[in-house]
Amino acid sequence: AGPKELLDAEARKRLRQEAGLPAEGFVVGLFGRMEPYKGQTLMLEALASANAAGEAIHALLIGHEMEPGYRATLQQQAQELGIADRVVFQDFVENPQRWMQLCDVLALTTVEETFGLVLVEAMRAGVAVMGSDRGGVPEIIRHEENGLLFRSGDSADLYAQLGRYYREPEFRQRLAAAGKADADQRFNEQMHFVELRRLFAAAAEGKSN
Repeated sequence: AGPKELLDAEARKRLRQEAGLPAEGFVVGLFGRMEPYKGQTLMLEALASANAAGEAIHALLIGHEMEPGYRATLQQQAQELGIADRVVFQDFVENPQRWMQLCDVLALTTVEETFGLVLVEAMRAGVAVMGSDRGGVPEIIRHEENGLLFRSGDSADLYAQLGRYYREPEFRQRLAAAGKADADQRFNEQMHFVELRRLFAAAAEGKSN
């Protein structure tokens, strides 16, 4: 289903500030379990590259830590990279699509994701998306048409693609609109279970080959 609630500009600003994010700045979101395989460290490295280039990219990292202390490890990494003030960490949230709308971009940085439902949810909320080029993600994202792909595990390419969204707002808005139209068509109430089954089957077949 699409988001139950679409935020207007004022609500978005207010909720951003309540979360510790800049009201007007550029925010990339990363939603998922906090564990090494999910690639949060890649996002922190990409943010450090942006910071070194004088680009103010902020990140919202939402998810439950799978091993106690892992979030603290990520926070320490952010501190060492000099970007602690650019990153907000948040535990699991009840209404993720509401939080997605606080972001300019939603990224999926998992090494290899079987499907990536979080991408579909973000697309249907009208948020630009990006993901790694392995697993089931390329089934959802068509590079430069409805989102962007980056080389799996490559923080430099993650930064390069994220930088395109940051520097080209019209490009970002165009891909976000295309992503929403595509996801609304492919994953609407009637069709999305059929499509999910097809994508899961295709991903499973790919893994067995």
